[in-house]
Amino acid sequence: MHGHRRAGFVALDFAARDWPSAGFAIGGFAAGYIAVRLRFAGLPDRLGGFKVAAVSLLIEAAGQVLMWQACSAWAALVGAAISGIGFSLVFPSMGVEAVRRLPPQNRGAAAGGCVAFFDLALGIGGPAAGLAATAFDYPA
Repeated sequence: MHGHRRAGFVALDFAARDWPSAGFAIGGFAAGYIAVRLRFAGLPDRLGGFKVAAVSLLIEAAGQVLMWQACSAWAALVGAAISGIGFSLVFPSMGVEAVRRLPPQNRGAAAGGCVAFFDLALGIGGPAAGLAATAFDYPA
């Protein structure tokens, strides 16, 4: 489950585990996300979108695993922050790859397609995560 979707369920997960301060987990995700965007936004252009996306997804996955396996609220908070750090550059990196190999007259359409499919993933991902949480439980 991607970080943005996990962040949406983190309050329910914290409640199911009787942990306080779910808002801090959402804040940790947001802080990690914003800090990386502010400091490293140019990395996809400099290093290549594919490389940055691959590393970002690994970082995000590590945060998600930490949240999933957390035995305390603090571990989940750290996992949420790591998830935000990883998720921050995934979308810009994919956008760079979507437009890099195209002639200038096609770049707007490619960027629009990238945004449309990202929005579609968000629209499908939330309900799918809700079904999974209903079928299994919030940590799943």
